[in-house]
Amino acid sequence: MDVWSWAALALISCQVPLLWSCARSRPLAGLVALQLSSLLAVMTLIALAQATRRGFVADLSLALALLSLPAGLVFARLLERWI
Repeated sequence: MDVWSWAALALISCQVPLLWSCARSRPLAGLVALQLSSLLAVMTLIALAQATRRGFVADLSLALALLSLPAGLVFARLLERWI
């Protein structure tokens, strides 16, 4: 395993506390954890793209980066009555 694979594994392991926070915290803190989780997912996909030398994984990370902000806004709009 090269450095990029280890970096992807470390970033995936950082997702566990964020998912726990999304499930167990107040809605506003869960929204922040969700946005941070999407950032870590983008970085994980970029590390995997570098590790495997596949271009479509980098394209997938770009699409996730572009869609994570609107998805967070839609989620905030959905949770508007509890925030």
